[in-house]
Formats: sequence, C-alpha cells, structure tokens
Amino acid sequence: MTKFNETLLKIMNKQGLSAYKMAGMLDIKLSTFYDMLRSENIMLRNALRVVDYFGSSLDYFEKKTKTFYCDYKKDYKINIYESVKKYMAEKNVTFQRMCADLGMSRTNLTRWRDGDAPKYQTVVQMANYLNMSIDEFIGRV
Repeated sequence: MTKFNETLLKIMNKQGLSAYKMAGMLDIKLSTFYDMLRSENIMLRNALRVVDYFGSSLDYFEKKTKTFYCDYKKDYKINIYESVKKYMAEKNVTFQRMCADLGMSRTNLTRWRDGDAPKYQTVVQMANYLNMSIDEFIGRV
C-alpha cells in the first residue's frame, strides 16, 4: 500500500465515505476506484481527480506536508514532458542519469512527449529525485 492509498482511506473513514460514493463523486468506475485503493499503479489523472475533489495537494497525500488544503490552479494543464525537461535542466540532471538512478525506461520521455500520461508513482519518484514538491513539478501550483 502506498502513502496515497493510506491517506485516501484515512480521509474516507474520517468523512464516512464509501468506495461506491467516492467513485460516483469522482466520476470513476467503481472497479477503477477499488484498484486505486489497492494498487501502486495509480494513473496520475485519477490521483488528480481525488486531490482536486478534496482541494488538497499531492504532497499531502504523499505525507510530504501536513497542510491539507492547497491553493492549486483550477485550470492547470499538465505536460510531464515539458516539466521533466525544465526541471532536469534547472537541476543539471540528464534524463539518462535519472532513468538509471530510478530504474526507469528511457522510452518514457518519448511516450510522454507523444501525449501518454505517466503513472502517479513515477511522477512522485521524479519529483522526489529532483527534491521538489509534486504539485510544483507537474505545474499544479
């Protein structure tokens, strides 16, 4: 179980929300929501639906901050390819080096450039590697 799963379950329990109700509020299929609760392979778009619904930050869900509420841009558009390029250049890190250090495939960058979305945990790993806020890394704040 990931920190994201744990935090989500804690919030659901505290607010008395069932998986069925959450899936409906987020407009996610119930089976997809159950997968999100159990899996480490959460799609970034689904993680964002959760935190946007609660007005929270990804950093809170990853226990990187104790502040629940987040003043995020309501109209943010995520471009992981551009974020990776920008922040690696600022931190003077090559994609090959980061891939080697994180055990990621170098073809990810090409897929992201072509519009594929990364998994949530991949984004978390990259933000942590670059010593950044997850929300800042994806352009949400």
